[in-house]
Amino acid sequence: MAKMKLYYSPGSPYARKVRIVAMETKLDKKMEMVNVAVSPIAPNADVEKHNPIGKIPALSVKGMDLFDSPVICEYLDNQHKGRKLLPRKGRDRWGGFASRRWPTACLARGDGRYGR
Repeated sequence: MAKMKLYYSPGSPYARKVRIVAMETKLDKKMEMVNVAVSPIAPNADVEKHNPIGKIPALSVKGMDLFDSPVICEYLDNQHKGRKLLPRKGRDRWGGFASRRWPTACLARGDGRYGR
């Protein structure tokens, strides 16, 4: 497998999710972690090369750039040899623990919206 490069910021929950999947799949040892600072008023040129909207996380591997945390997590889950961490089909994919709790959280918020 080619060397992967992950652009991240420690404070980003989306980048943290990707880093956790990388550690769980033991792919973090094959990944170069690049800590970057991004903001709307100070974009990062390195990140913009790999993500057209200039946001993190962004993963560069084999000349391919991935830049959405669910996409990156699914890619990493498919690259390791062990048991898959993320459900692929059926109710487990869309109706996991988190989705059962979302309606309660939205009702507690009082805005009636569902989702993240």
